Amino acid sequence: MTMDEIDIRIIQELIPQPRATYRELADRLDLSVNAVHKRVQSLVELGIIKEFTVHLSQAALPHVFVRVCGTSEAGRIDDTVERLGKNPGTAMIAVSSSNGLHVLGVLEDLSGLHRFVSFVAREAKIASPSVRLLDLPEPRALPGASLTGLDYRIIASLLHDSRKSAVDVAAGLGVSARTVKRRIERMEKSRLIYYRVVFDHASLGGIFTLLDLYVRSGVKVEDAAALIRKKHSASLLEMRTFSTIPNNLTIDVWTRTAKELNLLQESLQDEGIFEKVLPIFVYGVYHFGTWRDDYVLARAAPQSPAGAPEKKISG
Repeated sequence: MTMDEIDIRIIQELIPQPRATYRELADRLDLSVNAVHKRVQSLVELGIIKEFTVHLSQAALPHVFVRVCGTSEAGRIDDTVERLGKNPGTAMIAVSSSNGLHVLGVLEDLSGLHRFVSFVAREAKIASPSVRLLDLPEPRALPGASLTGLDYRIIASLLHDSRKSAVDVAAGLGVSARTVKRRIERMEKSRLIYYRVVFDHASLGGIFTLLDLYVRSGVKVEDAAALIRKKHSASLLEMRTFSTIPNNLTIDVWTRTAKELNLLQESLQDEGIFEKVLPIFVYGVYHFGTWRDDYVLARAAPQSPAGAPEKKISG
């Protein structure tokens, strides 16, 4: 299958709202519901979209994200990726040209940072790893927000298919669809969960590139991000900023050809706000379950104490 602009637009709409209905997607894209449904199903069947996931937010389960990058001297990249993926903190690994590795870790807190970075550097044989903490908004749970055993079982049911209908979730749990729908809406409103789309970058076709951007002195990263969303959204998939490198942001972009990518780079450089625009060509992305998933599954188990009194989550 050759990806086209409509497929990319569908993915762009799904990234921030993976549980958007086909009707909502159709309205935003000015397409028929049937056309959107067929395209999403095709993206899933072809393995371009691997899964739709759900996770506990930082409000429900405190955690931090770290990105460890560098050139691996460990030999076979596949073997290195396999070793790194066995760590319960490894969430994603991107492999770029010249044995470049970009490891996304999720940690309970910063006390585990040195241990995780040392693990990545040792297993991947990265001499001088670059370490960045992701700058993510920390949602505060609404006052009185809580998770029960049934909530955890609902989340567990959605872990690898967050677009699953309330009817299907309810059938598996032996409760009513109305109860499932109400609880999902409450968890969303209380900012206790969020959703992700996992897709196979190598199957996207075209060229998938990570652009490493550094803004000039005096320019706010927030302003640069807003400009990118406004003027370069056609190619944009995702964007990240970092608390440890305040003048840095990275964007994942998709272009059909190398020429389109070059034009995008030139356009960004011509904005006059970027000191550097560095392309990193990614040819493989691997995703892994982490300790956060284990946390949910443990509390979703019938014998889990989470099924007893509700645990209040501080706001």
